[in-house]
Amino acid sequence: MSADPPSDPQPLRLEVEDLCVERGGRPVIDGLGFSLASGEALLVTGRNGAGKSTLLRAIAGLLPHRRGRVAIAGAKEEEPAGLLHYLAHADGLKAPLTARENLDFWARFLGGGGLAPERALERVGLAHVGEAPVAILSAGQKRRIALARLLVANRPLWLLDEPTSALDRAARERLAEAMRAHLAAGGMIVAATHEPLGLPEARELALGGEAMSSPLLALFRRDLSVARRIGGSATMGVVFFLVMVTIVPFAIGPDPNLLARIGPAVLWIAALLASLLCFDRLFQADMEDGSLDLFPLAATPLELVVLVKCAAHWVTTGLPLTLAAPVLGLMLQQDETALAAVTATLLAGTPALTLIGAIGAAATVTLRRGGLLMALLVLPLTIPVLIFGVSAAGAASGGTVPFAAPFAILCAISLASLALCPFAAAAALRHLGE
Repeated sequence: MSADPPSDPQPLRLEVEDLCVERGGRPVIDGLGFSLASGEALLVTGRNGAGKSTLLRAIAGLLPHRRGRVAIAGAKEEEPAGLLHYLAHADGLKAPLTARENLDFWARFLGGGGLAPERALERVGLAHVGEAPVAILSAGQKRRIALARLLVANRPLWLLDEPTSALDRAARERLAEAMRAHLAAGGMIVAATHEPLGLPEARELALGGEAMSSPLLALFRRDLSVARRIGGSATMGVVFFLVMVTIVPFAIGPDPNLLARIGPAVLWIAALLASLLCFDRLFQADMEDGSLDLFPLAATPLELVVLVKCAAHWVTTGLPLTLAAPVLGLMLQQDETALAAVTATLLAGTPALTLIGAIGAAATVTLRRGGLLMALLVLPLTIPVLIFGVSAAGAASGGTVPFAAPFAILCAISLASLALCPFAAAAALRHLGE
């Protein structure tokens, strides 16, 4: 399979600058740039979904780009669409027509200037099926007919999306021969592929490599995206926090001194109860959609999976409570020092609440209404966190105990929870599968 050299090829150059393409509102390609001269090939590689096909379609003008420039230098403004072939996953063949009739149509439609359909079929090793309807041909034969389309119309830029798909070894060698002949004649090739194409001099452009660097990062991003899109957890926690802080002055009276004295304890108790509202969904959603059964099948230890899910849960629930505490503390007559102390203790202590809550969430994940049982399991374990969190916050407001001592113990509890709780929660999740 070899192509006749294009007659009188123009000195062209493909230029892509700062290209940004979005699909479904999400940037698939962002800030991409490269150039390709006559006689050069570029192999676009990367995982599935990295944007290889999107890049080819953007170069072909089939997808709009949000930012950037795609141009063929040396071509007239109205010419670029007539200077390229685009071979997609679909072959562009009509099943009722014969192989020769399909190629004859594309030769006429694309302007011709290349091989005759019969000769193109001979070059791809399909001369014997020229008069056979495409409907009865195999997937590999259809792919070779689609590749023959590149030969019946003379165009300098070939955009090939997985060109070796469904091809056997002999057909791949013919394809490599045709591509080398096209490059030798001054053509250009941009090919998206997962496999070598027999072009040792080709450059490589890898897309999306960073997204596969960490499965834990992918899990963290997924849980954040789910929490952001379905909402509820952070808002419900903060609203409950607000309700708790609001009803206290009505219950004990508007005495400023009393409110200032008990304010840190009220804020901490409200934060603890607000956290309990969200623990039951830590693993419940993964249990319902089957993700929980898939986590043990990955190479990532289940303990790290639990830790990352706790981190995402804290960012979406514990962190909003911590940020809301200074504002709500003003309702309890807290001064600047007390507000700073309460915020610092919540920042150090709420991760421990989340990690301890993960144990209860894992132990009750299979129960249809396990929220109450989970609270009974978790509350006793959170008492030390509550004691030292309130003690440290109260010490900063003029208590008899120095702030540093209870705060250091609070930090130690969080570190101990970080070291122990993921193992306990992972063990509970494994036990559920037995």
